[in-house]
Parts: sequence; structure tokens; C-alpha cells
Amino acid sequence: MTATMPTRASGATPSRDPIANDGPTSRTPLITAVVALTALAVVGFTLGHTAPTWLDAHVRPWFDSVYKWSQLNNGTNWAFRFVFHPVADAITWSNDNVLSLLRALRWPGMLALTGVVGLRTGGRRAAITAVLALAGCGVLGFWDDTLITVALMLVAVGISLLVGIPLGIWAGLSLRADRVLRTILDTAQVMPAFCYLLPLVVAFGIGIPPAVMATVIYAIPPAVRLTSLGIRGVAVTSTEVGTSFGCTAPQLLTKVRLPLARRAILLGINQVIMMAFGVVVISALVGTGGLGQDVSDGLAKVNVGLAFAPGLAIVFAAVAIDRITTGERPPRRKNAVNRTSIRAVLDNPRYVAATAVVAVVGIAVVAKMAGFDDFPQSLKFDVVKPVNSLA
Repeated sequence: MTATMPTRASGATPSRDPIANDGPTSRTPLITAVVALTALAVVGFTLGHTAPTWLDAHVRPWFDSVYKWSQLNNGTNWAFRFVFHPVADAITWSNDNVLSLLRALRWPGMLALTGVVGLRTGGRRAAITAVLALAGCGVLGFWDDTLITVALMLVAVGISLLVGIPLGIWAGLSLRADRVLRTILDTAQVMPAFCYLLPLVVAFGIGIPPAVMATVIYAIPPAVRLTSLGIRGVAVTSTEVGTSFGCTAPQLLTKVRLPLARRAILLGINQVIMMAFGVVVISALVGTGGLGQDVSDGLAKVNVGLAFAPGLAIVFAAVAIDRITTGERPPRRKNAVNRTSIRAVLDNPRYVAATAVVAVVGIAVVAKMAGFDDFPQSLKFDVVKPVNSLA
């Protein structure tokens, strides 16, 4: 059996390859670019190697004047009294309460909470890895500094998700919003954190608030992008089925699009957390304390061991949170034939959550009564001297 090529009908015009375009139009951008570069080279040689003064936008003097104005009007201007100061107070209050809660759990309660959440979200392997990684922060001798850093990260990540997920939904449903937000997110991702850290210090002062806001700006793009990607990735047939059943626009969003985009949103949450840990050391420059401050102190003293140990603790904390926020636990097989009432109760999410809360609180109470305020000294291991001996 031989294969024959189909013949072209008489009179039909031959199809033209859309990629092949050797006409003058395809050469126009190249010619324009060459002419522009040549003109710039001629102008550069004519004016010299230094940029002309008329190109200076005088941004630095403008920022200096804004800083002086903020120092003079910090307590009287309406922007500080009704916008920046209330936001700073709310961020500080949230961070203090989260840190107090983490410290109240003591180290046994924190490890138990990490294990329970990891067991629920990622299974046994994720829970064990997360518990060991978090315990590693205590072994290195940075337990309280780890809690300070985790509290800051939780507040920043919470704000990022509260703002980023709704913006991602908006971008996923509106092409115009996606174009506008894409420009803003691209700028936030490529701009160094120092560029917006100093203006935030001018607005919010020194301490936790500017560090949290800088972390939000740096970490929010994954939440918006992946939520938008998940919403746009929902199959058209799924939305058509929902519409045929009479779903309104809000119902279509909450009952069809968001459940189907759940994996992308969870991945966005995980990436926001990882991005937030990327600016821990930079945030310490405005007085946040924690592991970032320890790394900064080690770098200031040019001590490799003092900088390496808290840096390793940051890695351990990031691994612990990554394990309990990545992926989903594989579903169990349900046997509907020989399913006892006890098994049904154990499979109830509400019962499991209530039991986990009671267990974690109970462990925290016992730890408080036993005086387990700090990580045991006998379990700590100093890595500063070995690292310095190798440096």
C-alpha cells in the first residue's frame, strides 16, 4: 500500500508560509534599530562619556525634600495621622499578638503544632521533615529568634494573601485588570527591596511596620499571578456546566472556578512564604530583630560562623514551613461496606481538627507547668567554632 500526496486543485493559489517573510517589512525593525544605535553612538562621541546635565531628573533632591517634610509634619499631617500611623499600629499589634501566641505554645507545643499541620496537609513524611527542620533551629541555639522571624513572616504572608488572592481573582476574570496588574507586579519583582524600603521607613518609621510592608511588596506577585493562572486554567466546559445549572456569577466563582483553581492557589501561598523568607536579612536593617539581625551582626563583624549559623536556621525554618504548605495529602480509600462508626468519626475533619487543637494546647500547658520556656541547653549544638575553623 503506497501513500500518495494530495494534489492541489487546479486554479488554487499556493499557501504561503506565515513564518517565512522575506519582504521589506520584516527588515524595517532591524534597519530602524541599527540607525538608532548609530545615532546614539554619534551623539555619545560628540557629547563625551558623561551624561548631559539636562538628562538629570533631580530625583535625589526631591526625595531629600520629601524626607525633611515628613520629619517636620510626622505628627500633624493627615496622611500620617489617619493613614500611616494607624496602619503601623495595626501591623505592630498583629505581630506582637502572633509572637505572644507562638511563645505561649513553648517549644514542645510549636513542634506538636507543626507536626499536626504537616500530617494533615502533606502526610507523615512532610510532618516528620517539618518537625525535624523546626527543631534544628532550636538545636542551633536560635529558638526565640526563629519565633520572632516566623511571627513577622506570618503577618506579612497574611497581608500578602488577603490582598494578592482577590487581585489574582480580578486579574483572572478581567483581561484589562491582568494587563494593569502585570505591569505593577513586574516592577515590584525587578525593583531591589532597598528602593522601597527607605520610603517605607519615611512613612511608617523604624521597626516592624516597614519591614512587613517591604516583605508584602516583594512577596505578593506569586499570589496574584498563580491565582490568576488558576482561574484562567479552569476548563470552559466546567463553567458552561455551572451556567447551565443556573449558577450566578458569584456562585460560578465560589463553587466552580475557585475549587478547580485550588492547587494553583496553594502553590501561590507556598511561593509567597518562600519569597517572604528571601528578605529576612534586609528587613533586619530597619530593626526587626530575629534571625536576620543575627546574620547582619555576623556580617558586620566579618565572622563567618556567626553569620552562617543563623543563616542555616533561616533555611531550616523555611524548609519546615515549605513542607507543611506544599501539596496535598493523598486521599484514603474509603470502604463503605465494613465502615465502623469509630472509623467514620476519625475521618471527620471537624473531629480531627478539634482533637489536634486540644492536643496542642494540652502539650503547651504541660510544657509551661514543666518550665520548658526555652529550648533545652543539652540539645543545643554550637556550629560557630567548627565553621570558623574551616573558614
